[in-house]
Amino acid sequence: MGLGIRVGALLPSGNRPGSLGPLGSVEGLLQRIVDGTPERVGDPLHASMVGWGSVPGGVDFLLHPAEEPLELRIEDGWLIATGKTSSAGPGYHAFVVDFLDRIAEEIGIAWSWGSESGGEGELEFGDDTGYGLDRDFPALEGAMATWLAALAGRLLEDGGEGYAISLPMGFQVVGDHFALSSMGERSRAWFERAATLDPAGDPELAAEWGRTFYPWWDRERDARFWSGCGLAQAWVDIPWRPPVGDAEERLFDATIACFRRARALDPEIVLPEAELVELVTLREGGELPPRPTGIGFRRRSMVKPLGGGWRIDVPGWFREELERDGTTICFHDATRSVRVTTFSFGEEMPERPPALEWEFDEDGRWGTASIEWIEPTDEPAHWLLEGEMRVAGGIAVMSVGFAGSDDRDWALDVWRSLRPGP
Repeated sequence: MGLGIRVGALLPSGNRPGSLGPLGSVEGLLQRIVDGTPERVGDPLHASMVGWGSVPGGVDFLLHPAEEPLELRIEDGWLIATGKTSSAGPGYHAFVVDFLDRIAEEIGIAWSWGSESGGEGELEFGDDTGYGLDRDFPALEGAMATWLAALAGRLLEDGGEGYAISLPMGFQVVGDHFALSSMGERSRAWFERAATLDPAGDPELAAEWGRTFYPWWDRERDARFWSGCGLAQAWVDIPWRPPVGDAEERLFDATIACFRRARALDPEIVLPEAELVELVTLREGGELPPRPTGIGFRRRSMVKPLGGGWRIDVPGWFREELERDGTTICFHDATRSVRVTTFSFGEEMPERPPALEWEFDEDGRWGTASIEWIEPTDEPAHWLLEGEMRVAGGIAVMSVGFAGSDDRDWALDVWRSLRPGP
C-alpha cells in the first residue's frame, strides 16, 4: 500500500541482440544512466547519500534514506521506471519526476504517463498522484495528505498495534508501541487526529501534519529537508555505537552533515542537540554506551531473524556476523555476545531436554539453560549461559557470554526470547 509512479519509454532497437541502436548496448545505456547520477542529484551532500545497485537488465537507485529504491528496468524494448514515494513525501515525489525528466533529456527518450501497447498487450503506466502530468505541487501535497489520512483510518479500523510504517522489511522493535516510522514513534492518538485531516478544506493544517510524518514534504531542499534526512537516518540506521567500517563511517558523517546543513540554513530550527553531540562523540571513537531513550530505534532491543524461521530479541546496536561457515549467527558488543545455531526436522515435538538450572515451558516451547563462570586460555574469564529451546519441528542452541554478573537477567531474557515466528 502506498503512492508512487510507474512510467515507461520506448527504446530504439538495433540490428543485434542487446543493441539499442543509437543508444548503444543495454549495459552501456544503464552505465550511462548511473554515471550521470551525481550531476542529476545536484547537491554534493545529497549525492553522497545516494546509492545504486545493478540487477539483470536494470539498476536500482536509493535516492533518499527513508524511501525504497527507484527501479529502472529494460524489458521488451522499454525502459520502465517504478518507485514508491509515499514513505518520503511530496518533495521526494517531485524530485523523482525531475530525476526521470533529466534522464529522458540526456538520452533522448520520452516517458509515457498512461497506458501503452507493448509486446504482450497493454502496459499500465501512470502517477498515482497525477503530478507527472499536471506538475501541480499543491495538488501533490494534497494527495500525500489524503493518503496519510486514509492510512490512519485503516490502522485504527484494524484495531492492532506494533505497526512498522515505511520501514525496512523485517524491521521490528521490542516493546509496546502503536506505530513506528522513519520519523519516530507515533501514538494511537496521533493517528486518530491524522485520520480527520481534510486537505481540501484545510490544506495548511494538512501540510503542518504532513511535515511531522514525511521527511521530505516541501519541494525545496531547505532546512526541513536536511533535518528530515538526518532524523530518518538517526531513527532507523544509526547503531548508536562507534562506527565500524567505511559504510558506517559514511553514515555517521552524512547524518552529522545533514543536521549541520539544516542549522546553517535556519539557525532557529529545532534539532536533536543531545543526539548530535552523541553522534560526534561516537564518530570520534568515544565508547559511550547507548542511552536507553532518545532518537534511534537501535538503542532499543530489536527482533532479529535467525535460520529455520526462528527469531530472537537482542540490543539493536549489537554487531551481527555469521560464523562456522554461515551456520551460526553471532550478535555482540564490546562485553557481551550471543551465538545461535538452529536445526530443523519433522513436525514432531522433540523430546523434553534434560533439566538444567533454568527451565522454560510456555507457548509450545521447551527450554533449558545453565550459567557458569569460565576461564578460557585464549580470552578473558567471563560468564557463559548455554541453553536451547525446542518447538515442534526445530531446535535452537545458543550461548551467551557476558563479563558482569549484573547481565545475568539480561542473558536469561535473551534465551527466553528464542521463538519461531515470521
